[in-house]
Amino acid sequence: MIRRLVIPAAMAANLGVWGLWGADAQAADVAGAKDPPFITRLEGSEIVAAKALDETPYALYVAPAAMMGGAARNVSSTMPVSGRAERVTYRAGSGKGAADLYGHYIQALGQAGFQMLFRCQGMACGGAAFSAAVAGDDKLFAGLEAEQRYLAARLPRPGGDLFVAVYVSAPQSDTTASTGASTAGALARIDVVNADTADPSPVSFTTAYALKTGLDEDGHMPLYDLAFDPGSSVLRLDARPAVQKIADYLQANPSVNVLIVSHTTNDLPPDRAQALTRQRAQQIVAALISNFGVAAGRVQAEGAGAAAPIASNATAAGRQLNERIEVVLR
Repeated sequence: MIRRLVIPAAMAANLGVWGLWGADAQAADVAGAKDPPFITRLEGSEIVAAKALDETPYALYVAPAAMMGGAARNVSSTMPVSGRAERVTYRAGSGKGAADLYGHYIQALGQAGFQMLFRCQGMACGGAAFSAAVAGDDKLFAGLEAEQRYLAARLPRPGGDLFVAVYVSAPQSDTTASTGASTAGALARIDVVNADTADPSPVSFTTAYALKTGLDEDGHMPLYDLAFDPGSSVLRLDARPAVQKIADYLQANPSVNVLIVSHTTNDLPPDRAQALTRQRAQQIVAALISNFGVAAGRVQAEGAGAAAPIASNATAAGRQLNERIEVVLR
């Protein structure tokens, strides 16, 4: 039997959650709860808990936890985000497991234009150190590090970006001891942080671990901290750390070869956009070869122009996502 937590109306009003989140509640949800902005729920799931968070700044995990002790002991694995933070917990419908929930949110966030910052599953997240840090004293998720799945994502927006942390697991009560078959829905806890200010670089903090994870799991990884001035193909000096990350990855993976693919928006005529993006990709390849000693045969430049957008060019946030460099395995 699924137990539902009921939040009194007066308490819900004081939480400050519902003003930010706009989708209508569904019949089985706790009183007053609504879906987070831009994020669709898995069909058949229900909200079993919701609250505002008083954690300031919010510690967003962008790499596995290395030590027990929470964010204070895993500074290199977290990114502090200042802003209003809210949490909603879903239970999936009967027969839906952790893999169903996790796959749904990867797809839903991608379709909404979020940039994936970090993903992990099971012990690769950092085992008990990660589950203790992320789940804390939440008894719904206690002791389930082998089943845990996590992702962090970011949606650039004028005036303040939106950060999301999704933590998914399958409670003990959801499986039978004899077969492991699902008897109730898995849980997904969604933390949403409405950042105080917008960052002009959607993933300027891209870690070497995030680059490796993106390439290993998806075969490509967009980078937004490879900086060019508008309309220019001259690589700025502050792009050096991002080029260094690519070089470090290639050095650590000597059998891997990559494409450096540059993308832009539809602000330019197609022929000009194609030429500009190719020139930008060539600049990065030249820097990898001449400044970091990468063999010329391991990196190839490609310009995609505006032919492969990942968001709408009708909005500033969409154009910000489309103006990117991608490292692609070849």
